[in-house]
Amino acid sequence: MALLLDDAIRHAIVQHGLIEHGASEPKSIACALTHHNYPWATALNHETTTVPNTLSTTPTHFNRLSIELPHLTVAVVVEQEGKFLVVEEEDEGQIAYNQPAGHVENDETIAEAALRETLEETAWVVKLESIIGIYHYTAPNNGIRYVRVCFAASPIRLTKSALDPDIRGAHWLTLQDLSKLTLRSPLVCRVIEDYQAGIRFPLSLIRT
Repeated sequence: MALLLDDAIRHAIVQHGLIEHGASEPKSIACALTHHNYPWATALNHETTTVPNTLSTTPTHFNRLSIELPHLTVAVVVEQEGKFLVVEEEDEGQIAYNQPAGHVENDETIAEAALRETLEETAWVVKLESIIGIYHYTAPNNGIRYVRVCFAASPIRLTKSALDPDIRGAHWLTLQDLSKLTLRSPLVCRVIEDYQAGIRFPLSLIRT
């Protein structure tokens, strides 16, 4: 895309006589175009990218700074005898229920994050079996965009590890039980429904 954009800008410069064909480009193409009153090039001097549409003077802007980058998170669906492992947690002073879930840290893989969050929030060691799906959700209270990789896992053993401070407890609940409670997001039930529908992808879908 960068090469195509550069070629389009250079073509415009040559076509409009700002430089001769084959000559070296000015130090700042955007400054040259802006100086000659080409409005679509003005944003190239700032923190946006403007892509000309057949040299139209009507710009299309993609602002890279106006929206915070999405948060990469994981969640784990663990089933045992028809019930699912969920956490009771405090969210902005309110009690809500969620799968074991959390952010991926810089020094770990997505799978490692899933195992760590499950242990920290439920004290359960689990084995990841498959990927249910990759979901995106925008929190209405703060506008943050989350990309959530959801795994299916089987329980291995319960440890004596202390739970994270904001976790009130871990419970085994049915989907019907969860439907009566306050959930962290609509994805909590959605991913269980997808799991029950048999949606599975291999762990190898995520490459390292």
